[in-house]
Amino acid sequence: MSKSFELKGSAQDVAGQIFERVIAPVHRGMNAYNADQADDFAFCIAGMTVAGYLSACSDLDADKAKMLKYIEAMYEDIKNEATLAQKEKQQLC
Repeated sequence: MSKSFELKGSAQDVAGQIFERVIAPVHRGMNAYNADQADDFAFCIAGMTVAGYLSACSDLDADKAKMLKYIEAMYEDIKNEATLAQKEKQQLC
């Protein structure tokens, strides 16, 4: 992990840079010696991020609905990717 870096771009760009440069390397490092702790770390980061977002919103109910819709979409994307990977693996065998 780099000792220092400059964050540039849109909010989405900066979030991606933080994920790639900080969160993912820490998770990988933790996963190398304790997968359960690495997963707990990821869950804590996600929870703190959601709490920070919701505490700053102006319409709590609307932003809760937005967050749940986003989580559902991510879940479906990951589920579909896993299904596709499983089908590709079966075709190779």
